[in-house]
Formats: sequence, C-alpha cells, structure tokens
Amino acid sequence: MKYLEPLLYKKIDPETETSALIWIKEASKGCAYDFATLQLTLSLASLDTSTDLLAKVLCDLSENPTLVNDIRKEIIEIVGTEGLTQASLQRLYLLDSAMKESQRLRPLGYSNMERLAKETVVLPDGLIIPKGTAIMVSACHMMDSSVWPNGDTYDGYRFANLRNNAKNSLTSPYQLTSTSKDHMGFGHGKQACPGRHYAAIFNKIALCHIIMKYDFNVTLPEEGRVELRGHNILPHSGIKMSIRRRQEEEISL
Repeated sequence: MKYLEPLLYKKIDPETETSALIWIKEASKGCAYDFATLQLTLSLASLDTSTDLLAKVLCDLSENPTLVNDIRKEIIEIVGTEGLTQASLQRLYLLDSAMKESQRLRPLGYSNMERLAKETVVLPDGLIIPKGTAIMVSACHMMDSSVWPNGDTYDGYRFANLRNNAKNSLTSPYQLTSTSKDHMGFGHGKQACPGRHYAAIFNKIALCHIIMKYDFNVTLPEEGRVELRGHNILPHSGIKMSIRRRQEEEISL
C-alpha cells in the first residue's frame, strides 16, 4: 500500500494512459476495496497463466525440431533487422502460430467463459437459464477435427499459413490474441482476458531468448504432458527439460 497509494492518485491523461489501479478504481463503482490485494491478485493471475502457456509451448516445440529451426530463422530475419520491439514481436507470425496451436490443443481448461446469470435468460431453442445460475462453455470443440482440419494433431504452422492467406494479416482472427467461438483460449466476447496482449508479449520475449540461446529437449512422464485438476488442464509436474547453451546468432535481444 505504501508504494502503490501514490500511483493510485497520480494525475494522468485517461485518453493516452491508464493502469490496472485506475481500472480497478473505475470498476469498483464506489464500492470499498483493497487496491493492494487486488493488484497482487492480478499479478499472480497473470504470471500463473502466462507460465502455463510457456510450459505447454516448450513441450510442443521440443517434439518439432524443424519448427524450432524455422522459428529461429524468423527471429533472425525480423528481430535481427528491427531489434526486439513490440512491432517486431507482432510480425513473428510463426512463433505466434506455434503458441496459438499449443493453446488450442491444451488450453487452461476443458471449459471456458464462466458466467453468472444476472437475470433469467431464455435462449433461442427455449432453454431457460434461471437468474443466479453459474454457467460455462465447453472448449472441447477447439481441440478436435470438428472445427479445425486434423484438429487432433499439433501443427505449429497452422495459424501462420491461415494468416499468410488472409487479406490483412496484422488484424487476422488467427493471431494469438484474437478470440472466436472456434478458439476460446483467452475466452471470448466482452469479458475475454484483458491481459492477453501482455501474455503474448511476455511469452514471445521469453521464447525468443530460449530458442536463440538454448537447445532444449523435454522428457514427459508416463502420464503425459498434462495433468487434470477438475476441468483445469495443467502442465504435468513431472515434466523434465534438458537444456544446452548454444552459440546464438548475433541479433539484438
């Protein structure tokens, strides 16, 4: 509280600057809250989910050395020319694609978009959701072939190919931070994860360093790469990784 309170009352231009503290203040709508606890909660939630994705991506990349080499070439071509910037990170289509594919096959859980009905809702098919009912949406369809061709198989090139064929690849619905009913890794709708852009940048920076500086190999336990806790899909605690320092190409990381 000592360090955050001055920031809470710092005057800023809401048109050009914002922060989690200001967002919390506005969202509270005058209700009492502990801003320090809420800020720590947001920090923990962002690190937990971001590292969950990072672990799953590394497991998939470990089994696809050709993909790793191609991503390495992409990093050298783009980051090597432009430096490690937000703009260059956005242009790493193949890395973005590999991350989105890992999230597609192994999202945070088998269900998503947890909601509480604030009033009674009647759906078009006549189903009634009473006021106060907790609901969630199954995410299983995004993991199989009902939506994506060969959807049971990991294809790190999948979304890069789709973006390359799109008219405007920078605003493509196939990039990691885009959400849809067919890919709800970050949720969907008005309450989609507000931190997904941070998560994308966080993980891309981490993966650029790992891929360029290390050769790595993941050893999975007999139970597989994930373990379930309720409907949550977590990286298995028995995963082991062997890493070896490599002589990275001279680029500005």
